[in-house]
Amino acid sequence: MLSGPASVYVDGSFISRSDVPLVSPEESFDCPLGIDPSIRVTYQPLSKKATQSGFVTRSSNTTFTQRILLHNTKSIAVDNVKVLDQIPVSEDSIITVKLISPPLESTNIPGGTVTSTSSGVENKSGVKVPPPVKVAQGIVAQWDGADDLTSEDDLSSLGNDGKISWVCSIPSQGKVTLTLQWEVSAPLKTNITGL
Repeated sequence: MLSGPASVYVDGSFISRSDVPLVSPEESFDCPLGIDPSIRVTYQPLSKKATQSGFVTRSSNTTFTQRILLHNTKSIAVDNVKVLDQIPVSEDSIITVKLISPPLESTNIPGGTVTSTSSGVENKSGVKVPPPVKVAQGIVAQWDGADDLTSEDDLSSLGNDGKISWVCSIPSQGKVTLTLQWEVSAPLKTNITGL
């Protein structure tokens, strides 16, 4: 395929223009196709619940919940919709951030559960990674980048950036709700910014 400009149409309607690179036979390439207006993504207001614990060393725990609503207005089902989001990452050792939902296995994440990858699945490079978690019918979640790891050495950094991806199947005229929930714990009266 020769390189050059391309016009992108969805259901007969012009969406955007894109540049296609030079591609040899059986070679893959990435090409942005623009926004499909028939798939709507709505972020509900972020909710948070604060609690305190401990008698001698008091700490504050705040649970954050973000709901993401996907609505397919097409007359056909849409498969393999990928949604990316991120939880905060602590840069201070006294502040911990723990992912609650989706319940992903972590490899080297502060506040996370250290697990063995012997029960993992192999990605396209043959590296064993924690398996995707089935969240609901037609929805799986995993740490973003798990499919792209090229060596076992990269496994220790999986999830350190807090990025999570869901892959969803949305029925025609259907809605799917994704829930991202995390907990931030710190000693009482610790000044936390960036949340």
